[in-house]
Amino acid sequence: MKASDIKEFLKKLFPDKIADVDKLDIKDEAAPAPAAAATGNVSSEVAAAIAPYLEQIKNLSQTLENEKKVREQMQSATESAQKAQREKAIVDLLADAVTKGKITPEQKQKYTERLNKDFELTKSIIEELAPNPALAGGGDDAAKVAAAKAAAEAAGPKIGVTPGGKILDAILTQNKNAAIQNTN
Repeated sequence: MKASDIKEFLKKLFPDKIADVDKLDIKDEAAPAPAAAATGNVSSEVAAAIAPYLEQIKNLSQTLENEKKVREQMQSATESAQKAQREKAIVDLLADAVTKGKITPEQKQKYTERLNKDFELTKSIIEELAPNPALAGGGDDAAKVAAAKAAAEAAGPKIGVTPGGKILDAILTQNKNAAIQNTN
């Protein structure tokens, strides 16, 4: 094999090292005698010529593996941060709703579950709820609850979406079923 053929082969094999390949001092040699070919001298010469490149491939493979591990760790950290951010948003939203009297402290668990299932829809429902001054502050005070019930009874029956009510449950169930049908 000619030196120029070897260089061309190496350039194709390592396109990013063309300048280095051009610097190699590979000389054309006469064809080896049959005895030399039989002893394996040609194979050892080829192995010696490509050994640095094989080492480079090994190093690059290790670097790639290390970068893959770092990327997986970063992705895991990002997912954890997003989860923590979502949990904080839920806690803050529910604390604000209780403080304004939109929901009672007893309803927090139910709304937490709903927010985990469909954050945006449940958030918009909570935001649309009218504040109830009798419940504002989130205290478990029986007087506040009694005052709220009395105010509701005095106002007369109303049809609407109430926290934990049948209508809200029906809306959420209908939306869930529609989402399932859309995925099919």
